[in-house]
Amino acid sequence: MKDLDPDHDLNIVLQLFLAPDLQRLPDALDRDFVIFGLEDGLFIHANAETFLFFLRQMRPEPGRRSEIAWTHRRGRLATACLVQTEAGAERTTYLTFIETETGWQAMTATFAVVEQQGARVARPVTLQ
Repeated sequence: MKDLDPDHDLNIVLQLFLAPDLQRLPDALDRDFVIFGLEDGLFIHANAETFLFFLRQMRPEPGRRSEIAWTHRRGRLATACLVQTEAGAERTTYLTFIETETGWQAMTATFAVVEQQGARVARPVTLQ
């Protein structure tokens, strides 16, 4: 029986981004996936490999909240807004997706981090 929720598969992929499932997330990224953003005054531009590397290095702070603020789907295209709050800062990420024969693939992510006064969001990253 076909799932009655037409956005079911898209919602499953979005859950991979909320609490990054590093085993399954790579399959949800298009081979040309790119992420852009602003954090700590720096402009970030990375491909899928670099994005996944940094996710592996990051450790979520206790009390981190993540939510899907909204989604919009039109045919085989979709967008979503994720909001993550931790350590006095809010990260807003806009994702774009395309539905392929293998399922929903994330094409781009664009984010910005807004810090509260005196908050520190940067964490050390170990380069290999």
